[in-house]
Amino acid sequence: MNKRIVMIFLLSCLSSSMLFGINWQTKAAMPTPRSFLGVATVGEKVYVVGGEDTNGEIDSLEVYDATADTWISSTSLPAAVSTFGIGVVGGKLYVIGGQTLFHSGWTAVNEEGTVVVGAAETDCCFSNETFKLMVQPNPFQNRTEIKIQPFYNLGDGVQTSTFKLEILSSNGRTVKRLTDACFSEKTIIPWDGTDEKGRSVPAGVYFVRISGENYRLTEKVVLIR
Repeated sequence: MNKRIVMIFLLSCLSSSMLFGINWQTKAAMPTPRSFLGVATVGEKVYVVGGEDTNGEIDSLEVYDATADTWISSTSLPAAVSTFGIGVVGGKLYVIGGQTLFHSGWTAVNEEGTVVVGAAETDCCFSNETFKLMVQPNPFQNRTEIKIQPFYNLGDGVQTSTFKLEILSSNGRTVKRLTDACFSEKTIIPWDGTDEKGRSVPAGVYFVRISGENYRLTEKVVLIR
């Protein structure tokens, strides 16, 4: 009887350790030290938003890729804030309320950030949608067209900003910079599957990225050979 009790106890301890045991590992450190931050997850990405450093509230947004164990910096919040609520709905981050100006005030603002997810990187742009980005045909073999459609009128004043259009590899490396321009109307820019030196790039997944001040949009494109 005593042996049976001991066996049951050992099995119970083993089960508990299997269920509740945690093996901790040190991963890549967050680039910006902070406290009172917000954290949310989308897919394999962890979003670290705002918080406080030694100088007060910060607007920094950094994204951790759990698969690659790497960090990237993304578009900052419109305003520095800490001690806020954060949530994810339909691929969008919501940063609500919080503390501003180093404990001197509170805010009720509700900031919405659209998450753009790709294998190369993950962006979160806290900005109104400015462009529609399309790549056709996709997949493509010899040539594809990148179509940029601004969502504003000529009188809105947004066209004075310069936007960068580039091709990225699946690991985030810039393969080719297509243009730096002011897109004031629908624009079509071709890509023939070559890099900056005119060399043909291998078949695979690439990303077309258009970016400007406080704005970034990415579209996946597949090249076949």
